[in-house]
Amino acid sequence: MFKRFLNRNMFGVLAILLALFMAGGNAQATQTDATGQWRYSLVNGGAYIDRKVDAPRGNLLIPNELDGYPVTGILEGAFEFSDKLASVVIPEGVTDICDEAFMGCESLTSVTFPHSVLNIGNKAFYGCHRLTGLSLPEGLTSIGGLAFDDCWYLADVLLIPNSVASIGINPFASCDIAYFNGPSDNPVYVNIDGVLFDKQQKMLVSYPGAKEGVYAIPEGILHIGDYAFLRCESLTDVTIPGSVTSIGEAAFVRCEGLTSVTIPGSVTNINDWAFSHCYNLTSLNLPDSVTSIGKYAFSLSNLTDVTIPASVTFIDKTAFYNCYGLILSVAKGSYAEQYAEENGILYRYSLPEAEKLDATDQLFFVVEDGAATITLYVDGPEVDLIIPEELGGYPVTGIGEYAFWHGNVESVIIPAGVTYIAGNAFYIDDEYFGSNALRFYVAKDSYAEQFAQENYVHYDRIDASGQWKYRPDWEDDDYEDGVAIIGYAVEPTGDLVFPSELDGYPVVGIGVDLAIYYGIKGALEGCADLVSVTIPDGVVYIRDGAFKQCGSLTSVTFPGSVTIIDTEAFYGCGALTSITIPGVDCIFERAFEGCGALTSITLPADLEYIYDKAFEGCGELVLRVTEGSYGEEYAIENSIPYVLVAE
Repeated sequence: MFKRFLNRNMFGVLAILLALFMAGGNAQATQTDATGQWRYSLVNGGAYIDRKVDAPRGNLLIPNELDGYPVTGILEGAFEFSDKLASVVIPEGVTDICDEAFMGCESLTSVTFPHSVLNIGNKAFYGCHRLTGLSLPEGLTSIGGLAFDDCWYLADVLLIPNSVASIGINPFASCDIAYFNGPSDNPVYVNIDGVLFDKQQKMLVSYPGAKEGVYAIPEGILHIGDYAFLRCESLTDVTIPGSVTSIGEAAFVRCEGLTSVTIPGSVTNINDWAFSHCYNLTSLNLPDSVTSIGKYAFSLSNLTDVTIPASVTFIDKTAFYNCYGLILSVAKGSYAEQYAEENGILYRYSLPEAEKLDATDQLFFVVEDGAATITLYVDGPEVDLIIPEELGGYPVTGIGEYAFWHGNVESVIIPAGVTYIAGNAFYIDDEYFGSNALRFYVAKDSYAEQFAQENYVHYDRIDASGQWKYRPDWEDDDYEDGVAIIGYAVEPTGDLVFPSELDGYPVVGIGVDLAIYYGIKGALEGCADLVSVTIPDGVVYIRDGAFKQCGSLTSVTFPGSVTIIDTEAFYGCGALTSITIPGVDCIFERAFEGCGALTSITLPADLEYIYDKAFEGCGELVLRVTEGSYGEEYAIENSIPYVLVAE
């Protein structure tokens, strides 16, 4: 966690000196008043309260005099961490509220300021989470750094008096303020669209924490102040103009909604904590002007891709602390490459002049010797990825280092034309062989198939047409040369006729055995626009969930070779009306469950078994069976209407 309690040397000891040596006077030793309730010091004839002897609680009315001396100030830390304090009334005559005077008073909801208050010190009300309805007095001249930081319930519009002449580091960081109002004619500060700037409009001082959406910093601004955007959780996109030369310390810390930031070529340093805890920031390109990146600058973010130019000569070792999944794009031989090596951060070489982006905005590639090599996959939906045979008119022949290291890729179809895959192109966990592990679909006898075998990658084949995924079917030795269709590259629609062979192998099955048990999607499950299916002769098995939830499927033509219709094979095919299964031996559980429009199934005489709930939810179904067959017996036992047909 970054250091929220800034070194007091950053603010100086101005407030302490102001309190104890006001107008050149000397402070006397701290003493207790006659009531025994208050400790105070005398400064220039006025009492500066040091603390209340008994811990304050509830509603506190600070006296306007002690032992005959007017109360004119509240010393540093006087009431800090008084967690039972609910409200405070500060009397007329008090001019100074020193550093951290009420810091950490978590139950404090209300503060009444007199018109006499001139100075509110650094962190004076820091962490007063429940403080609401702040009204700053006219006549106030200075507000210290982070004075009201972490006052979460300070909301809506805040009026800054015209008398304010000095504002420290973002006094209103981590507040829920939507808009700063005033100072309209202040000689030092100005608000533009509710954002606080110095009068010369050279520094952005404070951005309201509740201001939402996209923000473009006005042209002409030179500096973004320290903590200026701290915890602006509703900010999603910020554009920094070319006039800005410095981004302050912790400027964008905890901008948790920030997804995009444009850093111009005028910025030379990324200061400490600048973009720490920006959880939704995933990629960033640093301009060639940047030379250094400070402590924890991008820590605890979800950055996966950062381009660091060769101009960078220093990066603190904590700059990318806890940025899991990060890959740096660096120039070969640069300091950034050395930094990545020394700190165990993944990196790839950036090729800014040669690199191109495909039409889908997902694949970066370079062209060498008339062929394309993929250099980076930009995160997309967690679905199958089809690597195209060409990019930009160039044949795809290579997949470069770390290209798919952090992409949301469950499986990838690799064309036969790919002849090189870098050993670290994909994230491959040799110890993980679960159903969700990365899987290749490759052409028979291709380089990609060889790569998968050598690197222990799960793989199946894609046929020569590029449409059908398949694998050998090992269910029965009789079909050891056969294959099962287990999926597709492009979702089929309309009328589908399955091929009887793929790459010279006979098709003997459709789907994956035990797919439901392993949580694997059925071969054509959810193909919403599939209308009719013709299964070729030679297919023996229709596996688990093969056509599950194909809601538009009205017709299926079975050959006599099909002997098994497996679990949930046609589950939820609500448009299916009538089918004939000439050679089936066994129909497994829930095979046709939820086929509400199914009115007729013709079963063969030699059918051997039907499992439980095979026709659950088929309320209009009439079975067509032969007399004395298992089908007739099943219909009777399960009270399903049936008619007898000739064999």
